[in-house]
Amino acid sequence: MKPIREVTPPPQGLADYLDLVGNQKYWDEFRSHDSGNALDELRETLTLNQHGLCAYCESTLGPNRRQLEHVVPRSEPSHGEALELDVSNMVACCLRVGRAAPTPAERSDTDAGLNQGGGGESCGQAKADVWWNSFLDPRSLPPAPSLLAVHADGSIEVDERACKDAGFRPEDARCSIKTLNLNARRLRHARHSQWNNLVDLSANVTDETSMDTWIRTVLTPDERGQLQPFFTTSRSFFGRTGELVLAERPQNWI
Repeated sequence: MKPIREVTPPPQGLADYLDLVGNQKYWDEFRSHDSGNALDELRETLTLNQHGLCAYCESTLGPNRRQLEHVVPRSEPSHGEALELDVSNMVACCLRVGRAAPTPAERSDTDAGLNQGGGGESCGQAKADVWWNSFLDPRSLPPAPSLLAVHADGSIEVDERACKDAGFRPEDARCSIKTLNLNARRLRHARHSQWNNLVDLSANVTDETSMDTWIRTVLTPDERGQLQPFFTTSRSFFGRTGELVLAERPQNWI
């Protein structure tokens, strides 16, 4: 999970719908507004804002593998209904299309933090209607330090010192990892592969200038505004050297 910027103002389709209906606004009605084009525009706006990555697990959001996620779910009794059409309560997250039944390996995976078949769900499915004040909203995360750290084996854990330095409770970060199944087997494997790929590529970096160029290629958006998947994995791999690049203004990786 990396910091992302909040979308403001809402995209045109959502703004037009809100102007049209005033206080009588409903999520299900908005979904069909303008033949669904306004909803498609909203998903695309959120995806672009997040540089093409899931707001939670940082996998790449394909056109047919993304969904809109309400950070405070619509079912939350105090604020859910009031926030269901508030773009400040929305992010884009992964959608697993055509998910098969859990494999035997997934069913037998009992690592801490996994549930529901070994973490085969998308982030939206894993989070579902869960909400509490201690859940980490990626729009609230500081640019630095990173509150989460990835290891070479692909596992992700809380950096307790970073949390305390940034004014976050480590237990809140741990709850978020568990709720989202961020240590699910499939995600650990993907982050492990990303780490190994960086190890292999590092053999071709022979001088300081090449290293700087390579780090910028990996940690900053490309010409389409897209970030490479599993950003926090790459960030952990590069360590202090990467942090120097990420600290530069305008920090367009957020």
